[in-house]
Amino acid sequence: MQAIYDRLVAKGKCKKLALIAGCNTLLKDAFAIAKLGLLYDDAHRSALVKN
Repeated sequence: MQAIYDRLVAKGKCKKLALIAGCNTLLKDAFAIAKLGLLYDDAHRSALVKN
């Protein structure tokens, strides 16, 4: 979440908007994990995320 927050603030977005975007990402991840019945894997990285 910190990376999302820092990236958005660096782009000039307000801090509250960046915080809500990070929370939204965490919420989407939680629902996806619950819906699919998967175990959380901290080492997993999406193919869409730049390294």
